[in-house]
Amino acid sequence: MDNHADWAHFGPVHHATPTSYKSTVHKHVFTSQMIGSSASLAEGDELFSEATYYGPAYMVSYMTGGMAGEEIASRLLVAHVPIDVNAFDLRFGVMVRKNPRLSDEQNAQLIRAYSEASRLAFLEDVAVWRTKTRIDNPLLCDGDGPIHLLRQWYNQFYVDAASVGTRWLESKTIVIDVEGHRSAKNRDMEP
Repeated sequence: MDNHADWAHFGPVHHATPTSYKSTVHKHVFTSQMIGSSASLAEGDELFSEATYYGPAYMVSYMTGGMAGEEIASRLLVAHVPIDVNAFDLRFGVMVRKNPRLSDEQNAQLIRAYSEASRLAFLEDVAVWRTKTRIDNPLLCDGDGPIHLLRQWYNQFYVDAASVGTRWLESKTIVIDVEGHRSAKNRDMEP
């Protein structure tokens, strides 16, 4: 789940450029919201993504972008149910809103193309997961996002409910200064 809080993975993994990123945690819900660009899911338009985990096993995303000059609105579902300590059953689904300006045939063609682009973007994450090893206390940079917070939130589902307490009853929002991070990174690269 680390990439849910890791805004910086969008560039190297998905070839997308975030311009804003924030995460909000409240009770059993963890939401990350990204605005940016993506050649495959926005094609020059602004990409908006709001991905929400409802507990530990499924995430629903609402996305808007563009393809073939048309606006696209979609919902993605990712379900991953643990099978044992080292494996989980993974499911992925995409729904795309029909565009009323297009014929049924044009909609079907656009929806197939967008669904495939979404599937391929998801498989970019899966490729990382296949070789990833969990490190309990990873070394993180300021711009990596609230990965530790996400892990602490996630752990509440693997302990007795009585031991969770009231920590997650108050909503917390973390806003990442994406532009400031990029500017600092660029300054570091200058001679």
